Amino acid sequence: MTKTTWLLTTAILALTTTAHAQEPVGAYTLQRGGSTVGSVVIEPEGTALVLTTHMNDGTSRPIARRTTGRTFAYSSQVSTSGLTGALTGTPTPPPNATWTVELTAGQPAGTYKASVKANGTQIFDERLVKVTKKSALLVPADAYDQSHVNAFRGYATQIANRYKAGGYGRADIMTGDDWEKVITALLDAEKENRQFDRVIFIGHGGWDGPILGHAQVSSADNPERFARFVDAVRRGTKPDAKILSSSCHAGGSNKYEAANEWSSKYRWVDDVADLTGRTTAGPNGYTSTEYTQQHVWALLEGQGTTRQECRWASREGVKTVGGGGTLAGTALKPKAPVVRPTPTPAPTPTSNTNSPPTQ
Repeated sequence: MTKTTWLLTTAILALTTTAHAQEPVGAYTLQRGGSTVGSVVIEPEGTALVLTTHMNDGTSRPIARRTTGRTFAYSSQVSTSGLTGALTGTPTPPPNATWTVELTAGQPAGTYKASVKANGTQIFDERLVKVTKKSALLVPADAYDQSHVNAFRGYATQIANRYKAGGYGRADIMTGDDWEKVITALLDAEKENRQFDRVIFIGHGGWDGPILGHAQVSSADNPERFARFVDAVRRGTKPDAKILSSSCHAGGSNKYEAANEWSSKYRWVDDVADLTGRTTAGPNGYTSTEYTQQHVWALLEGQGTTRQECRWASREGVKTVGGGGTLAGTALKPKAPVVRPTPTPAPTPTSNTNSPPTQ
């Protein structure tokens, strides 16, 4: 290789590396008028870039694919429901318009002005703010037995340390003695633009999810608080965040229980995943919190095997991972409608609790 050829090759590689670094790939909060109204993920799809938008009100806009530069065209017409609150006081968009979003780099780095246009005419502006530091929220539950509380917190500390060693900027541990505290922690994360990548509950539980402060939240048990929890998850976690509850029956009944008429058909992880768009996982049947760390890595990080039958649910589909199985080695099945039981008037939990943890 001649010196000239070497210099030319080096210059091309440098330009390629710089161009790649400038790609707007990543997770963002979507802001309008200074308030966070949703979240955006821009990720590669083959040689293309795809922009996905999820609003805090639970709606989603169609997928947008890059056409040129930093301009993305929506794959289908944007419904007015997907633009609720954005069209107020803006020019009336033409019917059957072709919608695009054009990104312009702003300050600080990682911030973009997003100009939403209909047939090339600007209708309104939004702002994308990149979320860079990874963070986890670990919630070891309070319990009637202090030895259990100590064990739950010990498992949480082990996982937090491992996440930090793996590059997480923070791994917060808060005692799970009140659902309102968890909701507040998630909403605070949104306000401070530090949405969580992982949320992990450790403790007693049942078909209606983990027990915090002697209460559960689900579509059937305390549905009003469950709705606020779901909203807080949407706001306080990144679009690609993952949730795990290490508690009995978080994933629902196991295959043996499912064969019995008395067994609940409700799966808390399926419900949470369906309503929040976040991947959610947990053990099926009875469990021990001794398995927490093994299940966190197997179900959230795809590392190692599960200790028992578990459920994994996402926007794309669901998996029932058998004991000793792996996430990658389990087939993805299409999502089925979530079986939601009739809400009960009282929030008192009636579900089973975990087997006592071993110190």
